[in-house]
Amino acid sequence: MGNRALIQRSPASVTRRSALASLAAVAASSLARCARPVDPRVLRVGHLFNITHGPALCALESGRLARALGAVSVESRAFSAGPAVIEALLGGAIDVAYAGAPPVLAAWLRSRGTAVRLLAGACSGGAGLVVRAGLDFVGPTSLSGRTVVTPQLGNTQDVALRSYLRRHGLSPAESGGSVRVLPLSNAECFNQFRLGRVDAAWVAEPTLSRIIAEARGVLAIDERELWPSRRFATALFVARPDYLTRARDNVSRALSVHRDEVRRLARADAESRALVGRALARALGRPLPERVLEGGFSRCDFTDDPLLDSVRSQGRASQQLGFLPEGSLDALASFER
Repeated sequence: MGNRALIQRSPASVTRRSALASLAAVAASSLARCARPVDPRVLRVGHLFNITHGPALCALESGRLARALGAVSVESRAFSAGPAVIEALLGGAIDVAYAGAPPVLAAWLRSRGTAVRLLAGACSGGAGLVVRAGLDFVGPTSLSGRTVVTPQLGNTQDVALRSYLRRHGLSPAESGGSVRVLPLSNAECFNQFRLGRVDAAWVAEPTLSRIIAEARGVLAIDERELWPSRRFATALFVARPDYLTRARDNVSRALSVHRDEVRRLARADAESRALVGRALARALGRPLPERVLEGGFSRCDFTDDPLLDSVRSQGRASQQLGFLPEGSLDALASFER
């Protein structure tokens, strides 16, 4: 199947307007939907099976979060991309979550600051652009006429790609431009790349390193190189405001565990890396090759600093792309707990 057939079957056929309308509807109704009673006997955690969400994977896989919560039951739900995580948070299906800045800001701006609270940062880096072998990447113009996949419309990597194109005078085919941008799941990004049906992918770890190691991809851009001091928020740790208010002790204990896991990962703790590998192996149904894990960890910088300047930058980029409503980001720090 060629690129044309792939495009016809792709989720990219969903218009940006309909996707944004869905996000707006979820955010607008978040308070009513979250009004159902909070159960302080349970803490529900949402995350992705990404290395960038390593603190969550370690806390859950090791049982340290469950032990810290004592009699409180800990439940976890994995999602395919950040917007899906935040939709679940807004809908009251989870209580705390790990997600990238663009979907978190979508909830914050569309609810006028009432739908989400920032607890901490989780990871910087761990994302970038990989191109197929044989595509001589010399800069953004090399993507003209090409097909590039991202994990989900409006997710952190999707915004990064579209912003990169915009800064260099390019635009997606859906807007009359020359670059075909296809939002797919991480698994499909890898599969379509491996089958030679796409030219490039802007994805997070471990998908980035999987494509390099198992699908003959070539790293074109380590996204850290595009940011001052090579630091930008890839994953944030957030909570539902009503859960934070009514089960503050649960959140405080979860935050303490989170910070401990970040410190372990930041010092390249062998046990923590093994825990992440074990969680990813269970999700994929097989262990990842060591070179994939090494590559993935080498591009992730774990930190509990939310790196708010980078969050603001991602917010402005999302606004310019039409993913977020216009509005000042000056009060961004106010959505911290």
